[in-house]
Amino acid sequence: MKILCWNVCGLGSPQAVRRLQPMLKVYHSHIIFFMETKLNATRMEVVRRRCGFFNGIDVTSDGSQGGLSIGWNDCDLVHLKNYSKNHIDVEIQETKDATRWQFTGFYRALEVRNKQETWDLLRQLENVNLRRKLNRFRFESWWTLENSCEEETKKLWEKSSSSYLSRMDYLANGLKLWASNVRHKREGEVKRLHRRLEELNCRERLNENFGEILEVKLHLNLKIDKEERY
Repeated sequence: MKILCWNVCGLGSPQAVRRLQPMLKVYHSHIIFFMETKLNATRMEVVRRRCGFFNGIDVTSDGSQGGLSIGWNDCDLVHLKNYSKNHIDVEIQETKDATRWQFTGFYRALEVRNKQETWDLLRQLENVNLRRKLNRFRFESWWTLENSCEEETKKLWEKSSSSYLSRMDYLANGLKLWASNVRHKREGEVKRLHRRLEELNCRERLNENFGEILEVKLHLNLKIDKEERY
């Protein structure tokens, strides 16, 4: 996946568009994000299509300043979340079954005196994106059956910092990793018990083997029963 971000400093002249087209062919980008197009949305759509990107979102410039555009070709590749005169926020899904990931094309306030608005918008986008991530997070009920769950949760929370939403995001990612490790370890233990039981059953049936066979079966049944409850 290639994304080209470019401050084009105006695309109002045919010469500017002709200079841009061969550069786009060199990079073979899947997605382009242009800043400072200095065009309204209608004219920018024409330019974008001439550049070979038939799907897109174009934000009208403020007179002779600003103007944003994001373009792509695969119809289902990009999903718009929100936009303003300073940003375009999208989710990208490279294939049908792939996980969506986020791209935010951003351009500063047009006037230096409004730079505080730029920082405010960035913070707002950060909070929105964190909430979006947390909305996709699901706490599994089986986690509470693990003895290490409470300790892991406390450790992750105490280790996190910054804003509340940032700490929640850190906690969610940490718990997902912990749960993955727990599940992997449990599956490995079940496989190990199965292998050991097969080894014992293949041996000559001696009285001294019966005790270990019963013990392995007991542990295996407990693991399987716990798995079914999960």
